[in-house]
Amino acid sequence: MLKFKKANSLFVELYYYGPEIIRFSDGFHKLFDEEMDKKEAKTKKEELQKIFEKELEAKKKGVSGYFKNYELEVDKNIFKKLLPLYIQYSGKESLPESMKKVASKFKSKNGDLDVKAYAEYLYEKSNFTSEAKVNKLLKNKKKKLRKKIAKDPVYILANALVKQREKNKPAYRREARLQNELMRLFVKAQMEYFPEKKFWADANSTLRLTYGKIEGSAPRDGMEYTWFTTLDGIIEKNNTGEKDFVIPPKMRELWATKDFGRYATNGNLRVCLLGSNHTTGGNSGSPVINGEGHLVGINFDRSWESTMSDLKFNGDICRNIMVDIKYVLWVMDKYAGARHLVEEMELVDNNWRIENKIKINKLAIKQNTNRLRDVPSDLEALLNRAKAYLDLGMETEGFNDLNAILINDSKNIYALNERAKYYANKKEFRKALKDIDRSLKVNKLSNEEANFIKGTILASKGKFKEAIEYFNKTIAIDYSHYKAYYNRGVCQQELGNTEEACRNFKLAKLMGGKAAQNMHNINCSFGGW
Repeated sequence: MLKFKKANSLFVELYYYGPEIIRFSDGFHKLFDEEMDKKEAKTKKEELQKIFEKELEAKKKGVSGYFKNYELEVDKNIFKKLLPLYIQYSGKESLPESMKKVASKFKSKNGDLDVKAYAEYLYEKSNFTSEAKVNKLLKNKKKKLRKKIAKDPVYILANALVKQREKNKPAYRREARLQNELMRLFVKAQMEYFPEKKFWADANSTLRLTYGKIEGSAPRDGMEYTWFTTLDGIIEKNNTGEKDFVIPPKMRELWATKDFGRYATNGNLRVCLLGSNHTTGGNSGSPVINGEGHLVGINFDRSWESTMSDLKFNGDICRNIMVDIKYVLWVMDKYAGARHLVEEMELVDNNWRIENKIKINKLAIKQNTNRLRDVPSDLEALLNRAKAYLDLGMETEGFNDLNAILINDSKNIYALNERAKYYANKKEFRKALKDIDRSLKVNKLSNEEANFIKGTILASKGKFKEAIEYFNKTIAIDYSHYKAYYNRGVCQQELGNTEEACRNFKLAKLMGGKAAQNMHNINCSFGGW
């Protein structure tokens, strides 16, 4: 299998990703008739002529588009670099016959193919190296045109590579099918003999997901990408005079008047975002979803330093680029005048979040009340309803539910923790600490919530050293508890330990805490922010 897989990979690298002239020249094979016997060709003469004329016209139209960005010297240098690798890894015995003949004509001192001499010959003699040459070629009559193409040295090479691949294809496919069958048996055997082992999922024909965080990067010394760009950057590029950055007058007018509407963030219109998602070719146009399941952007590219991520992903520098969905909505609404489309959507903003939270809590109260009618002793339903009541500010109802739980189960740590939070919010710290100590007495090994609450209460009372001890315990139970890192940083700041405070704010940010990005108004530049 390795032999045929290697041959296929080498063909793909040279033909599809290598010198453009090879694939371009091979495209002219469509000007030749399909293989058929003389009798069949005679009956289809008119049909074949129409096919030829149609293809010839298509070729004439496509020439200028191909040569628009074609650089002959760059293409030639790529050829000189890739062909030796193709020959080296293919093995002389596996080369197409036409290439073996070429090797005998362009010999180096050691008897191998002189690639440089061969490349100079190809690019000098071929009809496919310039727009003028190709246009001249296509002016020939059918018979002469085909003769010239068939004798073109680049076309001969491209044709030989394709034929060699077609020769290997049946064996490659046969071996691939056999490998797939054996892999199924191999994995099945492993799953039977090692049931405790975790195995990868079969993701073929399924939705693929990648995850990361919105964040910039500093890929090189003294250089940093912020995690977002704004419309100011589009205007700045427009002012360079480059035709690729020409923008319509209306966009400039909207920018000048700062007419960003509800889509602005801190007075600016954000355009693109950077994230640490691992993306590849084919991910362009994929939706970008936040942790709440809301559409926040559309993926479309990678930063320059990320182009190597298909081979080796480096989480420090690899960043995918997304267009901010607010910019998309702004273009639809303000620029294109299609507000009616925006009005059909459900947009998430602060008002939506408040209303949605109320809706969710009211539903939770209704559902858990129904559960309690059927099973009055359902303590989980009481706890869920208590939380919903407290979220809605219905303190009496929530407090009554918590007390009802503790009457039936005095050691219920969830109710004790929730009641402690209620007391702490009311500044009744003595009562709050009493409940927390009861909770920790029941479970101190994995009770992260109680440790965190006690830390916050002690910090509120100005007991920063004692508070740090409980934040340490919280982190020991759950290393990703960003609020514990952040609060521990605040305590260190209050104690005058600026460097340690910065370290904790950085950890809080890494764990997902947005509040830590403000660094609690202290200078953490030395800490690598």
